[in-house]
Amino acid sequence: METAVIIFFITVGLVIIVPVLMIIIDSIRKNVKRKKAKTHEFQRTNDKSKQLSGTVIDYNEKSRFFDTNVYSSENYGENQIYECLRDYEYRGCKFLFNAYLPKNNGETTEIDVLMISSKGIFVFECKNFNGSVNGSGKDEYWTQTKLNELGESVTKRFYSPIKQNDVHVLSLR
Repeated sequence: METAVIIFFITVGLVIIVPVLMIIIDSIRKNVKRKKAKTHEFQRTNDKSKQLSGTVIDYNEKSRFFDTNVYSSENYGENQIYECLRDYEYRGCKFLFNAYLPKNNGETTEIDVLMISSKGIFVFECKNFNGSVNGSGKDEYWTQTKLNELGESVTKRFYSPIKQNDVHVLSLR
């Protein structure tokens, strides 16, 4: 039986007061190499919203960003997370989508959704899979099993979203 599975993982960063948070964001922004986007970007960069080599989206443009007719299924998980959390925007939270951060080895890592609030930084990793997904928090790799076009069972191995989010949190610190 094929089941759509979306894995939402949330990891809470350290509680940081807003001035310190802005210093961190500015520091990261200066050191990040911008990765070329595969899709359109709707950006807003002014005094009220900061860009962290990702996409800060104006509220009125979010419906266009998440329009499934324009964008591939890659954005489906981000859209679902935003729909669940959009009320927090009215409480002062800011969202960053597809933010790239430098890792210790000089490479970058992509955070699907970053929510910044006065309570802390929340990091969301999205996966959009069909079939069966198996793995635990301790496993470095998880497996996805699904039927291909010929009806044959196919298994794919992928890096644990929990471990992936751990890298994101370390990059933020």
